[in-house]
Amino acid sequence: MKHILIIGGGQLGSRHLQAVKKCEFPVSIVVLDPSRESLTVCESRYKEIEDNANVESIQFLTELN
Repeated sequence: MKHILIIGGGQLGSRHLQAVKKCEFPVSIVVLDPSRESLTVCESRYKEIEDNANVESIQFLTELN
C-alpha cells in the first residue's frame, strides 16, 4: 500500500485528491491544510468522484502531530 500526503486542500489540492481517488493500487491518503474551510471544499470534491475500493483510508487534518 502507498501512503499519499497532499499538502493544501484548496482548489489545486482538491483536484489532486480527485485524481488520487481513481488510482489502481491500494492507498492511504492524508490531506493537510490549516484552513478548515479548504478541507471542507476538498472533502466535498472528493465525494463527487465514484468510490474506489483501493482507497483504504482518508484523513483530513489541520495539523500534523
